[in-house]
Amino acid sequence: MSGRRGRGRFYPHLGPTCLRDTGAAHAVVEQVGGRVETLEGEPLDYATPSEKRNSHFLV
Repeated sequence: MSGRRGRGRFYPHLGPTCLRDTGAAHAVVEQVGGRVETLEGEPLDYATPSEKRNSHFLV
């Protein structure tokens, strides 16, 4: 993988996921400088406990 450093990768996720399915991966992505956003360009939101499902997102 040393030849791939600094190159971006794009991952659209358009299927259903729960907040608990993405939380840890989201943290890892941010620690290496990536972003996880909704299709509207907003950060994926974990602040509303009543919401159990993620919206579609891009990494």
